[in-house]
Amino acid sequence: MAGLKAIVLWFPPERIALANGWFIMLGALGAVTATAPAEIVLAHLGWRGVFALLAGMTAASALLILLVVPERRQSSDASRPTDRVSIGTVYRDPRFWRLAPLSASCIGSAWALQGLWAAPWLADVEGLQRPVVVSHLFAMALALSASALLLGVGADRLRRRGVSLPATLAIATATAILAQLALVMRWPVPVWLPWVLIAATGAGTVLSYAILSEMFPKSASGRANGALNLLHVTAAFAIQYAIGLIVQQWPAEAGRYPPEAYQTALGLSLAVQAAAFLWFIRPERETALRHLPAHPIHALAESLGLAPAAAVSYALARQMWSKRTATARGQEHAWRSAALASFAVLILLTVSVGNTALSGSLVAHRLDVNLVAHAGNAPVDHSLRPPAYLVTRSHLDAAELAHAGSASVLSSVLVTPAHFRGNHGYTGYR
Repeated sequence: MAGLKAIVLWFPPERIALANGWFIMLGALGAVTATAPAEIVLAHLGWRGVFALLAGMTAASALLILLVVPERRQSSDASRPTDRVSIGTVYRDPRFWRLAPLSASCIGSAWALQGLWAAPWLADVEGLQRPVVVSHLFAMALALSASALLLGVGADRLRRRGVSLPATLAIATATAILAQLALVMRWPVPVWLPWVLIAATGAGTVLSYAILSEMFPKSASGRANGALNLLHVTAAFAIQYAIGLIVQQWPAEAGRYPPEAYQTALGLSLAVQAAAFLWFIRPERETALRHLPAHPIHALAESLGLAPAAAVSYALARQMWSKRTATARGQEHAWRSAALASFAVLILLTVSVGNTALSGSLVAHRLDVNLVAHAGNAPVDHSLRPPAYLVTRSHLDAAELAHAGSASVLSSVLVTPAHFRGNHGYTGYR
C-alpha cells in the first residue's frame, strides 16, 4: 500500500494505471520465484536457507529505498489535515461500493485459486502429475506478473483513445469470468489457457487502485487503497475456505475428490462474480455529480471536511450561485458596452456640431441689383429693380451674374460673401 500511495503522489492522475502496472508487475515476481525457482533453491539450501535468503533480500531492498529514493514534498493542499476522510468515510461512499464487489470477488477468486486450489484442480480434475502441475503454476505466476504490466500499458493507451478505466476493468473481469466458466463447463480448450487468464486477473488491482485514485483525493489514497485491499484479502480467504467446505461434501477416493466437487464450488464462486459484474456495469443514475465537472466532488468534500455524499447539496447550491453570478456579470458587461457606445456617439455629435460652428454658418445677404441681361455692349438700364436676393457662400462672382442669361431676370443668385468687384457696376452688401 505504501508503494501505491507513493505512485499517487509522484505521478499525474492519467498515468497512475501505467505506474501501477510496473509496480505490481515487479511485486508479482515474488509469485514467480515461489514456483520452480523456489523448488530449485530449496534443493540446495532447504527451507531455512530459503527464508534466510528472502529476509536478506527484503532488508537490502528496504535499505536501498531509505538511502536512494528522494522524499516527495507534498503541496500545501495535500498536506492539509484529512482526518475526516477516514476508512469509514471510504466505506460509506456509494461509488466505492459500485467497484468493490467486482474487484473483491474477481481478484479475490483469482488469488484463492492460484494460491491454493489450482494445484488440486490440476491434479484431481485434470489428472496431471506433480512436475506438470508445477510447470502450470509457473506459467500462471508469469502470467500474473506480465499481465500487471500489460494491463497498465493497455489501460494507459486505451484511455488516450477514450476508453475509461472502469470499461477496461469490465473487459478484464469478463474475460476471467469466461475462463472460469470454461473450467466449470469443461469446454475443450487447452488446460493452461483458462488458468493463465484467471491468474492474469489477479493483477486487476492495477485498474482498481487507479479508479480509486480518481474517486478520492491524494491525501486519502492510501486509506482508500487499504480499504479495498482489505476486501481483496478477505474475499480470497473466504473463497478459499468456501471452496474447501464445498469440496469436502463429496467423499474422497485415494485422497482425491471427484471433479463434480470442484466444479460445484467454482460454479458458486462464479455466480457471485457474475452478480458483482452486473452490479458494476449497471446504468449509472443521473446525479448532481455529472453536472459539476469544474468542481470534483471529492475535492469539494475534502475542502469542507465532509463525506462526498454529504457534499452534494452544497455542490448544487454552489453550482446555482455560480450560474447566477455568471449571468449578472454578463449583464454588467452588456450595460457597460451600451454606455461606452452611447458616450462614443455623444462625442461624435459634439465634434460634428463644434466643427460646423467653428468653420462658419449660413449668412443671409440682401443684394439690391438693377439688372437687365444684355448682350455684347448693350447699356444697362438702372430703372429696373429686381427683388432682393438671398446670397450664400459660393464661388460665383459678379461677372458671371452679368452674363447669366439673355433676357431673363434672375430670381436667386449664389455668390460669395465678399463684396462684388466687377466692371458692370453691381454692388454687393454683406
